[in-house]
Parts: sequence; C-alpha cells; structure tokens
Amino acid sequence: IGHMAFDACHALTSIHIPKSVTKIGHSAFGGYLQEITVDSANITYKDIDGVLYDHTGMTLIGYPSGREGNYIVPETVTSVSSHAFCHSEINAIILNEDLVEISYWAFWDCHNLTEIVIPSSVESIYERAFENCKSLTKIIVNILTPYAIGDYVFDNTNNCPIYVPNESLEAYKTTQGWSDYADRIFPIDVEGSVVGPGTENPD
Repeated sequence: IGHMAFDACHALTSIHIPKSVTKIGHSAFGGYLQEITVDSANITYKDIDGVLYDHTGMTLIGYPSGREGNYIVPETVTSVSSHAFCHSEINAIILNEDLVEISYWAFWDCHNLTEIVIPSSVESIYERAFENCKSLTKIIVNILTPYAIGDYVFDNTNNCPIYVPNESLEAYKTTQGWSDYADRIFPIDVEGSVVGPGTENPD
C-alpha cells in the first residue's frame, strides 16, 4: 500500500489490512478514518484497539486520522513512526515513559492538541514532529540533557511556552534545534509545576 494511497478518500471510516500486506507507506489512510484493523495472520502488522502497529507492538505506525478523543500510548511502544498522527483529530495524548523516538512529521497538524508532554526516555525527535499543532498552549519536556533535534519541530505551534528541567534551561537555549525556540523556553520548578508566562512562582 503506497504513500497517501487512500489519503483523499474522505468518506472512508474503516479499513482492514489483509494478511498479504507487507508494506504500508506513510499517510496511506486519511479522511475521517475511525479504525484500522489487521488480519491476525499478518506477520508484519497488527492493530491494537483500531490503531496500526508493527507486529511487535513496539512501533506505532498509524492512528486513525478522524478519531477524536484521548489516547494513551501503550507501554510496549518505543517509536512513534513518521506521519503516525499526521492531520489527526486527536484531542489529547499521553506518551509512555519507555518511548525512545518521535519520528519526522509524527504529529504534524494535530490541530486539536492543546498540550504535549515529552517523557525523559525520548532520545530522538525528528524534523517537523509537532509542526502546525496550532492549538498547543504548552509543551513540557522532561529530558534532562538536551540533544540536537530536527528542523522545524515546534514551528507554528501557537508560540506556546516550552517548559524544560530547571537545571537544563541554559543548555536547551543553546542546543541545535532547541535554540530556535530560545525565547519560548522556560523552567519547570522542582515540584513539577511550571514557571513562566501566565503562571505564578509558588515561592
């Protein structure tokens, strides 16, 4: 199934992947999709509650783009694949504490998301991962030591504040990728509440 194969099928609400399918391109399913199911005999893919994963359950490949509501990423997941939530109607997401990779364009244009918390386990964030999430009001990053991230990761995200560990504040402001948003980066206080625009320092 090629890239964007069903992207323009706006009336499509569910799709079933037969056992013969071994490759699915990015953004293959668009429109108002509510559910993706996979034949139990497929050795490459599987679904968990209507969401597409690789067969190990470690890589989240595709979330039904028309499905609203909240989603908790299973503990087994270590990677959110490219375009996995692209154009999704999702309202809120909880990323698990064992997540390692957020691939390129993973959450691009999730226009209903208002908050994202990036767990400390994440080791790679690729280009445009959260770009065009225009309703975000805050981004909380629990990564203690910042590393270079991809280009445009937080572009067009409502100019919302990005909260990082207190002791890493200056490092974030000078690290490749993060430095593009230096004027939006503020500390998280030791109790986990945030200190920045529109908040009060508990001390």
